[in-house]
Amino acid sequence: MSPVAGLSAVFPVPEIDRTAAFYEKLGFRAVKYPDASEAHACLYLGSAELILTGSRGRMVSPNRLLYGYGYDAYLYAPDPAALYETFSQKGAHFARPLGMTDYGNLEFVIEDCDGRWVAFGVKQKSAPELTLSALPGPFTVCKPREALWQDKPFHFLARTDSERSLVCPTGDVPEDCEAREDGWRGLRVDGVLDFSLIGILSRLASALAAADVSIFAVSTYDTDYLFVKDMDYDRALCALRAAGCGIEGTL
Repeated sequence: MSPVAGLSAVFPVPEIDRTAAFYEKLGFRAVKYPDASEAHACLYLGSAELILTGSRGRMVSPNRLLYGYGYDAYLYAPDPAALYETFSQKGAHFARPLGMTDYGNLEFVIEDCDGRWVAFGVKQKSAPELTLSALPGPFTVCKPREALWQDKPFHFLARTDSERSLVCPTGDVPEDCEAREDGWRGLRVDGVLDFSLIGILSRLASALAAADVSIFAVSTYDTDYLFVKDMDYDRALCALRAAGCGIEGTL
């Protein structure tokens, strides 16, 4: 049996309820003990725990201000990209966006309401290794008036109860389209992705969202495809590399 079963970070804070509310907004579960001999609150997210105690009127001094660098807590997340997207939707303030560090972690850092920096990440060797390949030529996203299938490479045709959509090389766009948007570049996740894999598209989309790059995503039986506007292409490649992805065939 391991001699240690877990670890909790302890944060002295000026107002326990205020800090607890901040973390509850991000999805932490708070359990408060205001009547304990030493009032405190426990915050839970997955198997991680933060403990808030009263600072007795003293202001918080984050590690980076006391010592020049350092986080105040590091929480290990198996899928930091998915968590980054969740926190983004909840309005978190990011001190550092999702990206690869020089010590091999895929991580991001939030700044809490007391100025502390809390990191969430995972060793890259524990995250799926991803390589993306650039697709040849410009692409167009359009709405053809007729669902005309063409047996050519990189044609993605979808039909729903209300529309027809087609993503294809610009040179193959049907003449009769209800709407079209040119100027897209394509990237394919190499290899065959098992259906049991979690967070692949989320990881890529979150890295691009952090770089302010919008995407048009298409998933097939084997893998995922990302399309970005030509003007954002170079920025997208930099963001994906920063998130630990290899890029092939970018010329």
